[in-house]
Amino acid sequence: VGLWAAFAGPLRWVDISGGPALYGKTMSNVLPTLSNATEISHSMRQMMENDDKGIVNGRGFYLYTPEEAHAWEERFRRSVWQVWHWADELAREKNS
Repeated sequence: VGLWAAFAGPLRWVDISGGPALYGKTMSNVLPTLSNATEISHSMRQMMENDDKGIVNGRGFYLYTPEEAHAWEERFRRSVWQVWHWADELAREKNS
């Protein structure tokens, strides 16, 4: 899965890491390998056209005030470091 899964669902993660504007471009290349769909969904295309970048500009799958965007970014940072510390601790236990 990923380090993000410890603190956010997949749509929130999209917002935190670039928003629909970025992920829509990626999906355009990936979708043909996952399904018979040849185009991204109407709602995703609309978010791309609106340049919805998640926490970067306050618009994505969710709407964010500047304070909320900052809070999600901080949650992400704390979560990643916490998971890193757990992994480091487990590695030390394994090696001792």
